[in-house]
Amino acid sequence: MESFLAESITLPDVTADSLLRFNAKFQSFIAANPDAKSDKLYSEIQENIQSASLILRISIDADWDGTDIYEPAE
Repeated sequence: MESFLAESITLPDVTADSLLRFNAKFQSFIAANPDAKSDKLYSEIQENIQSASLILRISIDADWDGTDIYEPAE
């Protein structure tokens, strides 16, 4: 569980795909080892996953010319 905790701490800095892969790996481990839910680190790892899932990332393209990428539906 220590390695899962160490990795979960870095989740706010990874891509959404990496977060999903980590979550799948962690959930597979828990499914194979149900007793791990009683580990004192389990809830902290879950909290780290949930916190990282709620981060909103916005990027700004300074070269954007204002042209709409998608046309509005009529």
